Amino acid sequence: MIALRCIAVQVLNCTAMEDEQASEEQAGAALNAALAPLTQLTSLALSEMVTPSGLPALAGLPFLQRACFRDCRGLGSLPAGPWCSSLQLLAAAPDLLVSSGEFLADAGQLQEVLLQDGGNHQHCPALRQWAATHPPLRRLRFVMSGTVPAALLGVVLHLQQDRPELEVTHEPYCSWGRLFEEAFTLPELHECM
Repeated sequence: MIALRCIAVQVLNCTAMEDEQASEEQAGAALNAALAPLTQLTSLALSEMVTPSGLPALAGLPFLQRACFRDCRGLGSLPAGPWCSSLQLLAAAPDLLVSSGEFLADAGQLQEVLLQDGGNHQHCPALRQWAATHPPLRRLRFVMSGTVPAALLGVVLHLQQDRPELEVTHEPYCSWGRLFEEAFTLPELHECM
């Protein structure tokens, strides 16, 4: 039996229902149900998802090493579980990251984070505190359109003082595709395409 080790889903949409909220809940439930048996999964990329009930199925993916949640709404927070100890790369909105305290406490192997601009910069102090005290973190990238907001610039400057070995960069949003491909260029990803 061949085990599925990577999956990329873009725009999971249930349009059969007239009620948009019910459709989104159905799509989220379908995604959780689809992920639950994929216990050998090592890479997961979700784009433009709406999952009002979050993704509790992530907790049951103990081998997940790379995860991307691009333009995903309704996740709330990332669940704790066995997947935390294997995850090495995470791409997500900053508010999703900082709202996932239990996940962050258990993410002992998380080495690289790509943060997609979410527009809300109230998360900056919490983000700085986490990044400054997470020794495995080697690379933190802010991917956003326009100029770097003052709050994020402050995070970058403080992190350069707190952890000079940490690579902190700002990338224009138009480079998101390139960064995504770079982060997810893995032999197993090419095998599943």
